[in-house]
Amino acid sequence: MPATVAASVLAVLVVIPTVGRVVVPPGGSILPGAAVLSGGAAVGAAGLVIGAAQALVLRASAGNIASLWIPVTGIGGGLAGAVTSALSIQLPGLPALVAIGLLSAVGALLISASQAPVLRRLLS
Repeated sequence: MPATVAASVLAVLVVIPTVGRVVVPPGGSILPGAAVLSGGAAVGAAGLVIGAAQALVLRASAGNIASLWIPVTGIGGGLAGAVTSALSIQLPGLPALVAIGLLSAVGALLISASQAPVLRRLLS
């Protein structure tokens, strides 16, 4: 758990803003396609960082198969970032708390779904 928390803090404070600035320059206007690309790239990169931290912890008990955790977490993060960025454009009338909750649930579902095949192999 501490590895995931540390990796998440690193991702939020360093990785996501850095990748976001590469895709969308500061002060520039953001087109919907750029928002989806930026969200997918930033959250995908964050997924790689978090997946690497989790794989290091899993490696002790699961062996080399834990290394599969890194790419699937990155892929899930990329999907989650792109889909939630695209959905957020479609939710202008919802209260902020409802929109954030809905987008968080969709993102978590996509990340979990991408990790499920590796988790099944780890548990068997």
